[in-house]
Amino acid sequence: LVVLACNTLPVATFDFLRKTYSLPIVGTEPNINVSKFPALALCTTYTKNNCKILQGSKLDCLALPQLATLIDENIDNLENVKQYLLLFKNTISKYKSISLGCTHYTYIKHFIHEINNDCVIYENKYGVANRVAFLIEKGNVK
Repeated sequence: LVVLACNTLPVATFDFLRKTYSLPIVGTEPNINVSKFPALALCTTYTKNNCKILQGSKLDCLALPQLATLIDENIDNLENVKQYLLLFKNTISKYKSISLGCTHYTYIKHFIHEINNDCVIYENKYGVANRVAFLIEKGNVK
């Protein structure tokens, strides 16, 4: 079993990996199963431009091209990331549901709630965990 624990990675590699390897491959993709609209997916530019699941959904997408790198570079002091996120305050504050389309964004979801405390934030980590558990229970993974 391979888990691609990044949203951009599966978008870029799923087709190739699934054609090349016969083992189960689970990837993270933005959660499009939101309950409140209007809804927004926050993601990398690559995910916004290439994610088939997002392109076929009702979610609006906002690419945050520097956010994942800023989180990596400031993981010990995420307050440094907040100023960048505030550049998108007007957009983020308009939505009732926000899907985190990058696994890095889990680290700054409290800042998203500071900008828009009325929104529900959806993450994909639970779906990935459930899929892995299902494959293990089904016997596809040893």
